[in-house]
Amino acid sequence: MSHRSAVLPFLVVMLLTAGGAWADSQPSVAVITATAAEAQVADSLHAYGTLEPDPDQVLSLSLPHAGLISRVWVRLGQRVKRGDALVEVVTAPEVHMQFLQAQSAVDFAVRDLQRNQRLLSEQLATKAQVEAARKALDDAQAALAALKDRGVGAQKATLRAVRDGIVTRLDVTLGQRVPADTTAMLIAAESRLVARLGVEPEDLGRIRPDAPVELQSVFVPGVSIVTRVREVHAMIDPATHLVEVLAPIPETAVDHLVLGSRVRARN
Repeated sequence: MSHRSAVLPFLVVMLLTAGGAWADSQPSVAVITATAAEAQVADSLHAYGTLEPDPDQVLSLSLPHAGLISRVWVRLGQRVKRGDALVEVVTAPEVHMQFLQAQSAVDFAVRDLQRNQRLLSEQLATKAQVEAARKALDDAQAALAALKDRGVGAQKATLRAVRDGIVTRLDVTLGQRVPADTTAMLIAAESRLVARLGVEPEDLGRIRPDAPVELQSVFVPGVSIVTRVREVHAMIDPATHLVEVLAPIPETAVDHLVLGSRVRARN
């Protein structure tokens, strides 16, 4: 037998012995088998947003005539009740002059009608002249009534709340001179809130109006609200680069929430 033939059996024995020893040194692992089953994995959509007044329940209050803001009784975010005084406006001199001129026009129209009626009784005027004088009086009275409705007749006018709510925008300050029809403030219904959420444009296909959504307050733990999507807007907000989605807050849940709060949404 050659030297090479004697070495080969020895190497085989050594390899088998080493392999057995290596296998004995490895830890054993228990394996549990189970039958494979097919199931659907839910893919939730998450979004963030803020609580805002319901746009359908926001009232704009305008100043009826030009003037000077002499008093402001409210601040941004303040709760107000129906009838509360909000802003006091001193009527501008030129506006008050219009009221005095309207009063003078009514007085003149009354005297002119009386004169034409007297002349008609003396057969010195016609019925057409009397009717024209009566029409002039009606027009003058209508103009004066319109000014009174705008509060022009008084030196000062007070703007009052016509509903309960929260002042969500205040556009006038003490000492400011304002023209007629200036928006003084916005008052939103306190119990009518919506969550204004931002959704990535590529996720629009996964959300639709009336879809269920769960809202959670970011800053108040434990507050969870179940509602449904009311609107999905059709354009990208240029400021956030997201598409806005509105979800109303049930009135039973608004006691735990504050306007401007951040919320987390999941559908």
